[in-house]
Amino acid sequence: KVSQAVDLSPVSVVITAKDGTIEYVNPTFSEVTGYSADEAIGQNSRVLNSGDLPESYYKELWDTILSGNIWHGEFINRKKSGEEFWESASISPIVNDEGEITHFVAVKQDTTERKAAEEALRASEEKSRLLLESVGEGIFGVDLDGKVAFINPAATRMLGYGPEELIGKKIHEKIHHSHADGSAYPKSECPMYLTYVDGTDHHIADEVLWRKDGSSFPVEYTSMPIKKDEQVVGAVI
Repeated sequence: KVSQAVDLSPVSVVITAKDGTIEYVNPTFSEVTGYSADEAIGQNSRVLNSGDLPESYYKELWDTILSGNIWHGEFINRKKSGEEFWESASISPIVNDEGEITHFVAVKQDTTERKAAEEALRASEEKSRLLLESVGEGIFGVDLDGKVAFINPAATRMLGYGPEELIGKKIHEKIHHSHADGSAYPKSECPMYLTYVDGTDHHIADEVLWRKDGSSFPVEYTSMPIKKDEQVVGAVI
């Protein structure tokens, strides 16, 4: 049963001698790497090494497993075809009745697609960040509590605050608390508030915002809901 479970496992399973010589691979290993069991057995596990990771990375791995501990991490490995791929791995020592390490077992999963998705997300986020930082209009977003989730440099310059003074703070109390004549501006009447409460969008051309130094300035702004799966999760102004 154990043998069948390992053979049918959807993740790669590799057993090596203490020196790293491969003694067993399951079918998934062959599917992922392109090496048949006959081609892999007898080779050192370094056969998959892409050369993209520093030697210190592998030294830390070997120091961990030779001391009897389990190592968790990721590799950039190379298939038989030469194609590189990412794997997450857990490598555990196997000990005999005397407590001596005799073998290592590695359980590995191909994470190439996940890594590609993560990289695409990072690139998209970087593009969005550059766009926000480059535009001349002030832009900020608030969550459902009315707290600033993001703000661009144009907005912080306009308001006289540093970003750290606004991120996570309730924006109405900071910059929209009063009308131009100094009378209180109830949050319940604020278009920004209404946007993330009921999902309505607003275009305002006759209000003021208040700077950190207490001065006000006339402003024109648009308040639009931010939606996720058709649910309002905040507003962008």
